[in-house]
Amino acid sequence: MNYKIDHCDPFDGEYNNFWMKLEHCGRYLFAVDVLKKEGVRTVLDLACAEGYGTDIIASNGFSAMGGDVQRAYIDSAERQYKSARYFCVDLDNEIPKDINGVDAVVCFETIEHLKKPFAFLNRLKTLVRKGGVLVLSFPNKIYERVDENGKNKDPFHLHIFEHDEIRQQLENRGFDVVDVYGQAICNDMYKREHDCIEAGYMTQDEADALHKYDRDSILGMSRIVGYPTQSNVERSYSYIFVCKNTCF
Repeated sequence: MNYKIDHCDPFDGEYNNFWMKLEHCGRYLFAVDVLKKEGVRTVLDLACAEGYGTDIIASNGFSAMGGDVQRAYIDSAERQYKSARYFCVDLDNEIPKDINGVDAVVCFETIEHLKKPFAFLNRLKTLVRKGGVLVLSFPNKIYERVDENGKNKDPFHLHIFEHDEIRQQLENRGFDVVDVYGQAICNDMYKREHDCIEAGYMTQDEADALHKYDRDSILGMSRIVGYPTQSNVERSYSYIFVCKNTCF
């Protein structure tokens, strides 16, 4: 979506990245509904950034923990959200061994950032209890852009993954990919807005002025526009896998 930033905080009040904010919140609202249906209790949110998503999970009655590599993000999460526990963790290195067998792991838009993504997938086998749930997302290859040397133009993405590649890697590790979802509506709306701005029909400031950026409005619009569905998944910016751990 925006190659200039690594992520955004949906509730920072800033008038930008509207569609990305809806995508981010939509994934967490979706995860909450999936986890409720599965009857899980303990949830680990990996690469939680400022903790807004972990808070969404915890505020819906789950016992939630959030982990991120950035100390500044964890400090911000601990200041803003008291509903969950937070800790620093480098997913390219060892995840604390005392965190094992949680009911569910949520990990959005992360594996493409890791130096050793498949080693991380290995660790998920013990993080998630047998029969537990993994909700994982990663960018759709068709929206990754490379230069003439094949290098990703997004400086934060170290890998470009095929849909079937990640499915196979998960299945090799004992995860059953139950369903695949996307957020095509949000992506289409972003593209339409972008095209209008490029064509000179409006400016970015005029487009931003049409949106509401308070927490309730962001969450409400996330339900309408950013909530993952199984319609036109191939047009989504990211794939969202819902998985079950079949072995431990």
